[in-house]
Amino acid sequence: MLVAQSCGELAVYVRPEIRDSLILSIVQQLVEDAATVVREAATRNLALLLPLFPNLDKYYKVSLTYGCNQ
Repeated sequence: MLVAQSCGELAVYVRPEIRDSLILSIVQQLVEDAATVVREAATRNLALLLPLFPNLDKYYKVSLTYGCNQ
């Protein structure tokens, strides 16, 4: 849960290319975690990451993956 929270909160302080690859990948893996509290924290922090993507490609990919546009 701490990793999920940290990824979202600290994302504004890292370079966009790290945010778009490493941090996004970590949070996406945590969304699939067995523990409900981890999934909830990862989902909230994924929402914090979305506005930080420099292009809409990642935003649309995430929204299609997690059904944000349904």
